[in-house]
Amino acid sequence: MGRRMKGTQQGDTTRGHNSQGGAVSRGYAESVADALRNILADPTATGAARAAAARTLAEINGLIGRHSTPPVDKAQAARVSLLSRAELERELARLRAACAGDTRGDSA
Repeated sequence: MGRRMKGTQQGDTTRGHNSQGGAVSRGYAESVADALRNILADPTATGAARAAAARTLAEINGLIGRHSTPPVDKAQAARVSLLSRAELERELARLRAACAGDTRGDSA
């Protein structure tokens, strides 16, 4: 006989899903998000607790993590050969400014 998760009954295979077989209900997810927002707003919460709550909220909202939308690479989105001279000059100026900020220790 296989191992059972703590708190499950024999034959219970839901493991994080509701009894209808779908994902956990949206109402439950909202209450989790509300609890995390309360941790962020709690001045007595530790910095680690607030950081973990912020990260989890970002993951829930799809901002970070494996389910997040990958960032758009501007170089791939607009092929250099398709840019006008003015667009190329603007991009070059932006890159020079970013590199100049790096040499001073500033972040661009």
